[in-house]
Amino acid sequence: MKRLYDLVRLNFAIYPGIVDFRSAAFLDPYYARMRRGQGPLRIAFNALFYAAFRLFIALRARKVARKWGWSKPRRLEAVRICLSRFADPGDVALYDIRGESDFDTVMRRFEHVGVSRAIANPATDHDPAITDKGEFYRVCAHAGLPHPRVLAERSDKDGWKIFQRPEAEPFLLKPIRGSGGAGIELIAAQPDDLDPPGFLRMLEETKTTGGWIAQDLLRPHPDIADIALDALPTARITTILDERGKPELVTAVLRLAAQPGVIVDNAHAGGIFSAIDFEKGELGLARYATAPGEFDRHPANDRPITGRRIPDWPALRRLALDAHGDHFPAHVQIGWDVAPSDRGPMFIEANARPNVRVPQRATGLGIGATRHGELIRYHLENRTAAGRRFLTEA
Repeated sequence: MKRLYDLVRLNFAIYPGIVDFRSAAFLDPYYARMRRGQGPLRIAFNALFYAAFRLFIALRARKVARKWGWSKPRRLEAVRICLSRFADPGDVALYDIRGESDFDTVMRRFEHVGVSRAIANPATDHDPAITDKGEFYRVCAHAGLPHPRVLAERSDKDGWKIFQRPEAEPFLLKPIRGSGGAGIELIAAQPDDLDPPGFLRMLEETKTTGGWIAQDLLRPHPDIADIALDALPTARITTILDERGKPELVTAVLRLAAQPGVIVDNAHAGGIFSAIDFEKGELGLARYATAPGEFDRHPANDRPITGRRIPDWPALRRLALDAHGDHFPAHVQIGWDVAPSDRGPMFIEANARPNVRVPQRATGLGIGATRHGELIRYHLENRTAAGRRFLTEA
């Protein structure tokens, strides 16, 4: 089912209207191109989809209102705005939308995959260095980019291959493909597991199918360990090629676990996040990704967040920019997960279609009001890719 969902999500773009469209201005070139390519069948489908959308919005708004404590007038106004702007009530809540014009700069949740694909270089659609964590780490090793030590890797074709001896401490098992922290496990190595035969035996007993990677467990930098809890925090940094073809940093957010005992920091695990000032590396207010609440101190231990500085921020920022320009130049846009660890900044993974929901919520600004939106429009207007491209990798 997940596979089918990914195929639909990656290859079918929602059109926000029937014939005409409603969008943030910076996305107009994207939808104008879609409108020119629509025939009678697609327009009929748009009409059916919009009719279903109207029914969905009323039900969805009730659920969102309960979660966010909306009054009835607030809920009814949200429904009106959503019907006018083809939006999700969840986005109205997340971005505190109070009027239709507030959507003039917001990228809606359903848009980021289609827009990312529209500006992407077709040659990078199935780049294994992005979709496969093992290949990503091999590129990092070849390029001298800092990353966790890879202990072993499994494929259905070759089984487990051991590359390094584990240390006498826990390590991580991750699916080779996937996102959102799904499937990550913390494994405690026993003394008998530290020699290669014992380590191989333990891995073969733990995972018998699928693609997996075993890697060192990194610890957070001591300067932010108090707000990291039990997960390694990561900075999600988005870089995009500018008008000269040079990478430019356009979003930066630190992701943190919200509760002790959680080993991943992302929103899918209920984490919190804080916008990072591009120049100083300072953190802003922390927020949940999909729930109400903002705070300047950590909700689990009351340690300060707002005003804290990311350790080694200049180096961390420069790593992402240089990696994009020097080693991934064919990609128009990349979302990097870089950890401020006790061993210095470390690459964790890269994403070809970085989600914009978190940076929009973190900053309180739609990306259409930022340099990110300006560059997206630039690439949409100068797009050279043509025709349908079927994507099979999430």
